Formats: sequence, C-alpha cells, structure tokens
Amino acid sequence: MVRPRLRDTVVGAGGFMLGAIVAFFGLGPALFADGPMSERLVVLAISFAVYFVLGAALGATAPGAWKIAAICLVVPLLPVAALYSDGALSSLPTTFLLVAFLLGDTACALAGSLTGARLRSRRAA
Repeated sequence: MVRPRLRDTVVGAGGFMLGAIVAFFGLGPALFADGPMSERLVVLAISFAVYFVLGAALGATAPGAWKIAAICLVVPLLPVAALYSDGALSSLPTTFLLVAFLLGDTACALAGSLTGARLRSRRAA
C-alpha cells in the first residue's frame, strides 16, 4: 500500500511533467502556425481533450488531492505561454487564442480531475 502523501507527491510531479510536455507541444505550434485559424482551433480543441483526460487520470489516481493534481498539470502553461508569446501577441486573434488556451486548458484540467476523483470515489463506495 502506497502512503497517500507519497502518492500525492508522485501524482503532482508526474502531472507537472505531463503538463509541460502537452503545453510545449500544444501551445507552441498553435501560436506559431502559419496556416489558417481553423488549424489553430483544431489544436486548441485537441489540447482541451488532452488536458481533460490527463486531469481525469490524475484525479482518479489521487482523489483526495484532485485540486493539487489539476494545478500541477496546468502550472507549466504559464512559462510556456510566456516563452512563446514573446513578440507574438501583436495581433488580436493570437492574443485571444493564447487566452483561450490558458483559460480553457485550466478549466478542462480542473473538470477532468474532479471527474476522475468522483468516479474513483463512487467506484470505491
């Protein structure tokens, strides 16, 4: 039996690493894509789905710490957004896209983590 504190720490660290990978390969290409805006919106939708699924997996793994798991998953978005948005925010659509990524991915990670925690709690009862 794994101690809950150790499990929560491992889930938080794993969530941070997974969040960094998803942020780097999701947000960056969407901001620097030279294609149409529809291509960027598809990447945005895929990013929402990935954050929801990762949040649900982390929430189910550590149901008592679902908020911490979601926060650890989303925190890497901020430095990646700062890295990629340097000089890229000159146009209004790009600024709206960045805000959509930050708010939408945060909401999806929180919703996914809460969903995973509730499913795990319901299954255990």
